[in-house]
Amino acid sequence: MTTSVFNSKNLHYFFEPLILIGAILLINYNFFGSDIGFLNVSFHPFWLIILFIVPRQKYPFGIITVLITAASYFIISYARSGSGLIAFVGEPSNIKLTALFVIIGYYLSLIRENYDYELGVLMQKNAALEKQLNDVREINLGINEEDRKNALKIFETSTTIKTVYNAASSLASFDEDELIESLCDLIHKFCDSKAFVLYKIVEGTKLIIASERIDEKYRGGFDFVANINDDAIISESYSSGKIYTMLDVIDKNMKHVVKSDVKISCPIKFKDSGEIYGFIVLYELEFSRMNMETINIIELIAGWTESALIKSRQMSEVKSKNIEDDLTLAYKYDYFKKRMSEEYRRAQRYNFDLSTLLVKIANYDSIAEQRRPEILRLLAIFLKTIVRDVDIVSRFKDEHFLSCLLPSTDEKGVLILIKRINAALPAFLKNAALSGDSIKLDYNYKVLFHKK
Repeated sequence: MTTSVFNSKNLHYFFEPLILIGAILLINYNFFGSDIGFLNVSFHPFWLIILFIVPRQKYPFGIITVLITAASYFIISYARSGSGLIAFVGEPSNIKLTALFVIIGYYLSLIRENYDYELGVLMQKNAALEKQLNDVREINLGINEEDRKNALKIFETSTTIKTVYNAASSLASFDEDELIESLCDLIHKFCDSKAFVLYKIVEGTKLIIASERIDEKYRGGFDFVANINDDAIISESYSSGKIYTMLDVIDKNMKHVVKSDVKISCPIKFKDSGEIYGFIVLYELEFSRMNMETINIIELIAGWTESALIKSRQMSEVKSKNIEDDLTLAYKYDYFKKRMSEEYRRAQRYNFDLSTLLVKIANYDSIAEQRRPEILRLLAIFLKTIVRDVDIVSRFKDEHFLSCLLPSTDEKGVLILIKRINAALPAFLKNAALSGDSIKLDYNYKVLFHKK
């Protein structure tokens, strides 16, 4: 079917040029009566700038070009006239071309500005339509994906035993960091969550990110927490010692929902002691996956992790005999260097502070030689009671030095720790029957990584 060019919707295309021609002829008659139709008008080269350059320039640069061109023509014409400025301006024929440059150029600039505006509107509409199209595609893909999953259920059932065995085997590592990474891989594989975090509890109720898996499209879309009480779902999971979901915070009347970015929080708990190691926290999960199947999978993985962590701790106790200094029972310097490298990479990845503190017995040479080993050993024990569980106290290279590796600690935190050491030292020396010994400590600290 063809469309006629003469229908009512297209009439303005015919009227616009007729009106413009009429306006030009009216100007011609009133101001250029001696040359009806502009038949004797010569084409000035400056028109090339007005007609071809100005329409290509965005507002206000087109207007600036028009003004420069008109001003240049006016100055040249005035300079060649040899008359006074007032007399020159008073003669319409002297300024008519300048005026035409300004009028035509300004009009063309407005056309360009209107074009840019309409183009912007069209691009916005196009973006909105593309988003709608992508949403429809995602819905369609979701439907197809569900069909595919349903079609594979029979096959998946036949491979369940092998899959479970392989999953459990991946948690067989005795290294806690490797164990955590394997745990995150399992959650990513079995729960299909694109954004989840494994929090570790430190210092009572404080939380640090032990590991995470967050797709780029979700990164920055969630408020991570630094304390158990910062989130209602995590807090409830901690209090109950059980897995807790966003559906559990909705009351029976379905009138109130606690604000939280968390979809599921599952504690990793040692059943014998009741100690909670940390939490598996899912920030992104399709609503259709908020079911008992997913919950059972997460609880199963958490149970495997508990067993693996117990074995890891047992192995760590065995290994500690090889990494502890015989005299001070603090860690050896080689182990300190290894941990410092690991914690530095962790600080970079998860953006937290990392500092070291070197503690020196300033008057070590003045202490009786037979007393030095005992004093150094007791000082190491003292430091381990002052620092946090996550901090590392080690024998340094020189015999009268002890070093502390301090994760999540900035310069202010190091200075607070030094004050605590100085305040507690006299009482410790008295209780340790060392009050007769004059012990002076010097400190040297360095911030290895400062969070951005």
